[in-house]
Amino acid sequence: MDGSFALKLAAISLFFLAFPQASESLSVGAEIGRSVNGSISWINMTESPVQIIDFYWMNTGSSTCMVRARMDFFDHDDNMVYSAWSRENPMISGSEGKFGIIASLPAGIYRAFLRVYQCNEIIGNGPYIFEITPPEPDEDIEITGVRTYSDSIEISLNSKYQGNVYVIPENYPLGWIVESGTILDGRTEIGYDPGVWIERNVTFLAVSEDGMHTARRTFALKREIKGLDTLIFLTVFGVAVFFVMMVLSRRYNC
Repeated sequence: MDGSFALKLAAISLFFLAFPQASESLSVGAEIGRSVNGSISWINMTESPVQIIDFYWMNTGSSTCMVRARMDFFDHDDNMVYSAWSRENPMISGSEGKFGIIASLPAGIYRAFLRVYQCNEIIGNGPYIFEITPPEPDEDIEITGVRTYSDSIEISLNSKYQGNVYVIPENYPLGWIVESGTILDGRTEIGYDPGVWIERNVTFLAVSEDGMHTARRTFALKREIKGLDTLIFLTVFGVAVFFVMMVLSRRYNC
């Protein structure tokens, strides 16, 4: 080995031993090359009484991220009239996933902007134009109740309508994330994230896919423990079995 090269190598090694932060800065520099990015590969939007926005999102960045989307609707005066959220899904780099957003707006022309939240970065798309002329509905379905848990809301519905019925959070606190859902077997469970939990009122709209059947109801959301009914039942059952065993034990010991 050349003597000058050996001296240089020894000097570099001593430098990193004396100043370890220098090697850490090189590691940080390598991380800077990571990127958060994505794009829409396919999108379909309906202007029917229920606005359904389905799209495929491609994670074109180098990071694995949690991804969800929000669509903001603006009227002709540029006032935002509604924000609708999708579910949140994990996406690895290079993967593609399907997302859905549901809304039900009054008649009018709207400009909509899609914002995709990916690793806390916001990637914007739009505007998209919606011209909506919904029919006059009949209120012949009923939202019968809600149950609120730490990260989901269970909604029950009574309806004789045979087609799809969607549940949409029509009015919810600013800063909350509240998803939409489709009623199956008289119920649905939607995700939500209030940030900081405070008991608040939320208005839900249930609407059939043809827009002719609707129900609207406001609930004061109060959190409960999921599976509490089962826990109470098991506790009562356990106590009952205990007392029966105690009685039988005393009887046979006499």
